[in-house]
Amino acid sequence: MTQKGSTDIMNKKMLLVLMAVGNALPSVFIKYLSSHFDPFTQSFYRFLAAGVFFLIIAFIFFRTELKETCADRRSIFFIILLTLVNLGSVVLWVTGIYLVPATLAELLSKLQVIIIVVFSYLLFRDEQEVIRSRSFFAASILCIAGVAGVILGKGAPVTGYSKGVVLVILGSFLSSIYALLAKKALNRTHPVVLSTLNVLLMSAGFLLLGLFWGDPGSITRAAPGITVFMLFSGVIGVGSGVGLYLLNIRSAGVVVTNMVLLVTPLFTAIFAFLSMGEKLTPWQMVWGAVLVTGCYILIKSQRVIVKDSFQKSKCP
Repeated sequence: MTQKGSTDIMNKKMLLVLMAVGNALPSVFIKYLSSHFDPFTQSFYRFLAAGVFFLIIAFIFFRTELKETCADRRSIFFIILLTLVNLGSVVLWVTGIYLVPATLAELLSKLQVIIIVVFSYLLFRDEQEVIRSRSFFAASILCIAGVAGVILGKGAPVTGYSKGVVLVILGSFLSSIYALLAKKALNRTHPVVLSTLNVLLMSAGFLLLGLFWGDPGSITRAAPGITVFMLFSGVIGVGSGVGLYLLNIRSAGVVVTNMVLLVTPLFTAIFAFLSMGEKLTPWQMVWGAVLVTGCYILIKSQRVIVKDSFQKSKCP
């Protein structure tokens, strides 16, 4: 493998790691802000902050791509469809986080990987090699068992717990549909441009929801530090959850990207424990370890697949 090939693989891995760590933060941010803002209000301001950030980046570095996309009616229609699906998934997920611990919500959201793998195998030929790897099946079984164990290992009931679990799972289902649509959209649209338009449209959607079922004016009553933190969390959380996510789908594929995201519950648990003192029950820790083990096997197998895919791409 050439030096350029090694560098490309290293850059892909770095993007995947940054995304995995960054995606662990939104659950903690949302849970922390839940005592200050309703779900729609905080989502509106967080996505608005991220949208402005993306717009500045796109305007400076990808102005031509931004203009071309905005002038393409087909691309705009598809991005609106993508946004509606993503909006539904985030609404369900954020509402669910208000009812269950952040770490548990992050673990449950990994169920989307199953749906993504199945449909990616059926719809995308370039994803089939990943799914056919020998270790994939065993690792997937561990991941499924781990998620199921986390759900059943809660122990003492919590008010709204069952409803929260259902909402997070439904949000995960829509999120998987979003991932598949995003892969198709990236064939026509640059990831940064797609992130910009997607996030800005999402913020508009949350504003409408907030006007009916939220309180956008609550930002005027919040402490300045809380407001700054909310806007900052939007840039970081949405930036990794949308921006880095789309970049990785384009560079590493939708299956590998979502497999790597299986490790985010581990980082979420660490961040939630340090910031809010959240803890899993002993049984949830055991099953969480099973989930992380399955994820480790999947990620380890991807190193070989990525290298093989690169080498094949160099063959005439």
